[in-house]
Amino acid sequence: MRAKFNQLLYVLLFTTSFSSSAWAGIVQFGDRVAHSPANPVAGQTVTFLVPVADVSSCETVSIAPDLENNPGVLLGLTLAAGYYTTTYVYPSPGTYQVGYDVNLEGCLTNRNQPKNSRALEPFVFGPFDRGPFVASTDNGNFISSPLVIGAPIFIPTMGQWGIIILGLLSTIFGVVMMNEQYFKLAKIKSQSNG
Repeated sequence: MRAKFNQLLYVLLFTTSFSSSAWAGIVQFGDRVAHSPANPVAGQTVTFLVPVADVSSCETVSIAPDLENNPGVLLGLTLAAGYYTTTYVYPSPGTYQVGYDVNLEGCLTNRNQPKNSRALEPFVFGPFDRGPFVASTDNGNFISSPLVIGAPIFIPTMGQWGIIILGLLSTIFGVVMMNEQYFKLAKIKSQSNG
């Protein structure tokens, strides 16, 4: 009897520890906020997405795309295909601090009091299509996650391509002409020596 009790106890302990470790791998810190594209550049439209499952029906959520330089800019999110989304265009390359604002006016909570119903919330942040999601940080002034905006890639216009191609063709033509003159001079020298 005692052996069966010990076996049952070991199975119970193993199951509990396994399920708690599996649960720890699933639990995330706050709501998920994703951005697309994964590596945005200046002048490109960046889309922010929050899964509908992460937003309560009584909450209104917004994105603060640049907390350091424009803390008052809050972008409202609209529901489309299972995600709350909004877009923003960053004018220049750099690292921007993104915030996640939650308004609880429709919720019955202890925060639902005058001047206490909204707050920047902790969240996890990362690229929409591949992750990884990283927890936001609280620096004492605001809760945010960095978003790196790269410099746009230079793509030549049709006129610039024309100039580039003309330059390449003239260089090739010049090399061919120089080789032809070299071979003519070499032929003349060999005939005069022979």
